[in-house]
Formats: sequence, structure tokens, C-alpha cells
Amino acid sequence: MPGDPASRDKIIKATNSQTSIPPASLRATDKIHRDIEDHLKPRGLFYDRRKNFYKNQSIPAEKIVAIPYLAQAVMAIALRRPDNARSRPSSLLKNDEDCKQVFDANRSIDVYFVCASLMKRAEGYLRTDNSVGATAKGNIRFHVAMAAVGLHTGVSAPSMKQIGEIDPFGVTDATLAQGTELVFAEFNSMGGTDAVAKSGDFSQRVSDRIKHLLHPQAKREPAKGAAETGPGEAGN
Repeated sequence: MPGDPASRDKIIKATNSQTSIPPASLRATDKIHRDIEDHLKPRGLFYDRRKNFYKNQSIPAEKIVAIPYLAQAVMAIALRRPDNARSRPSSLLKNDEDCKQVFDANRSIDVYFVCASLMKRAEGYLRTDNSVGATAKGNIRFHVAMAAVGLHTGVSAPSMKQIGEIDPFGVTDATLAQGTELVFAEFNSMGGTDAVAKSGDFSQRVSDRIKHLLHPQAKREPAKGAAETGPGEAGN
């Protein structure tokens, strides 16, 4: 097989297209994924374009970033749709439009490192928080990551440029704790179910809470489909 990565990937892509291969593997040969792998590696993260490639090299699991995982992290943090990240872990890579939105070659490649690192930071913090149950942690982790970015930057809807400039290790445990408390309270107020975690209303309510916290004088709009004084809004 040719030694040049681009030529090798063309052969892999042609072979994969003739067999039943998971969407992540089909996308893995795109140039942007090679670029992300090259960008993450010197920063201590290993982008698993070729499934189990780094696992077989005895790289610790916490340092490996799978393609679907990065897609979810970007959807939750950069695109501010943690509900989609929670509800569509595999289908994000099946649709060309979704893929173009998540993996945009015109976007700063730093965004991918920041999103992957912050997602792992949020999950690491949640593992230490005994006030949140295991099931709830799985449901709210994407929302916590999104909330932490807003609280860290002081901007309720930070731009791609702002996200790409974040030092993910500068996001403190105190910020993650504040984000977790905010998200978990809203999650419980809406019923605390899987369906809530996958709903756009929940993401909107979390966004509204962040905006209200950062800009307390701004009028808070009621969540779509919710009464103006619905659960979780009193006292905000």
C-alpha cells in the first residue's frame, strides 16, 4: 500500500465504499480528519481515524478521541446543540449536511482541540460530583460542557473564533461546578428524563439561564412550548 497518507486513504475509502462500513470509518479518509489528527497529536490527544489504531499502541483511553465523540463535542460546544449531541450520537456522521456543519474545513482547527479537551474536562469533573447520579451525568454532560464555555468566556453564545482561543485547561473546576449546578437544576425542573436531555427546549432553557446569569438585566424569554412562568423559571 502506498506510503503517502492521502493516497493510502483514497484506497481505503474505495475499499470501504464496497462494504458495509460504519459512517465514521467512511468519513475518516477526508482531509480534514487527517488535519485534525495531526493537530491533536502534539497536544496530547490521539484522533482515532482508524478504529483502535491508538488503542493497539497502548495509548490510554482518556487520551483517545473517536470521530463520533468529536462530532458530538463540536455539536454541543461550538454549534450549541447539546440536545443533538445527546440524541444523535451516530447519525451525526450519516448526513452530508450535518458533517459539513460539524467538520467545516474553513473553521479554525483549534476549535476541534478545544471542543475535544473541554468535553473530556466536563466528563472528568462530573465523575467527581457525587450530587449527580450516573444516569443524569450521561444525560447532561454535553449541556454542562456548553454551559462551562459560556461561563468561562462571559459570552452566552461565543463565536467560533472565541471558542478556538479558549485554553481548555484554564476552565476551572469552579466553572464546571457552576455549569453543572445550573444544568442539573434545569434538568430536574423539567422532569430529569432521557427525553428531556434530548429536547431542544432543554438546550434553550440552559442557554437562557446562562444569558440571564451573565446579563441579569436582560429580559428572559420563556422556553419554546413552555408557559411564561413554567418550572425552573421562578426566581430567575
